[in-house]
Amino acid sequence: MNAMPPAAHEPPAPALPTAGALLIATAPPPAPPLAEALLWRPMRGRPLAAWALAALLAAPGVAAVVILARPARAAEAEALAASSPLARALFSEPDWRASVAAGLAALPATCAWVIAHDAARPLITPAALATGLDAARQGGAALAGEPVKDTLKRVVDGRVVETLPRSRLTRLQPPLVIRRDLLARALQAPGATGLAGLALASGAQVRVYDPGGPNLAVASDADWAVVEALLAEEQGRARPGE
Repeated sequence: MNAMPPAAHEPPAPALPTAGALLIATAPPPAPPLAEALLWRPMRGRPLAAWALAALLAAPGVAAVVILARPARAAEAEALAASSPLARALFSEPDWRASVAAGLAALPATCAWVIAHDAARPLITPAALATGLDAARQGGAALAGEPVKDTLKRVVDGRVVETLPRSRLTRLQPPLVIRRDLLARALQAPGATGLAGLALASGAQVRVYDPGGPNLAVASDADWAVVEALLAEEQGRARPGE
């Protein structure tokens, strides 16, 4: 009897990098107070911030999530963190950058990558986060982006002088996926504000990735209605935590 040829061994899949996540439930100025209050209002049975937390916890390679919240929201943040052993709440510094730095320090030392996401954007998915991590590995950092749809003009002294070509413009959005050491560097750079500002100040070759669907921020009651309707359309689909 002829011996069977040895089975071919498939090459091992590349190891996923270990990432920690910062769920930012505060907003850099000049965000209105309503924007933060909405984070804790129930949307379809759970606080708005819980939708983004569920996506982060389900993303491949994520080992820990730190929820950054105002001390005034301690009870809500602690309750949110209690939903997973991988999550913890941290009560933020008055300065937004100092709060992000504290969150970074609170992540396990084994987390070589950081996903920083705005809790006001509940439509992000684990698949989008995986895409962002793949993009960040190419240059050190990556931000979600969508094509600009509005007509933009360059104005000088109140006079329109140029129409900017939309095909060359992209609207940058969280999540930011970035190498941990580069985020630490960016937090030392003077004047860098917001996640896009930190990415650009990091020295990384910032990549842009497609989030694969709507990635709207909820900052008003009108935004709330739109996002709630989108989530209602997805109720038949499997979402993390449901």
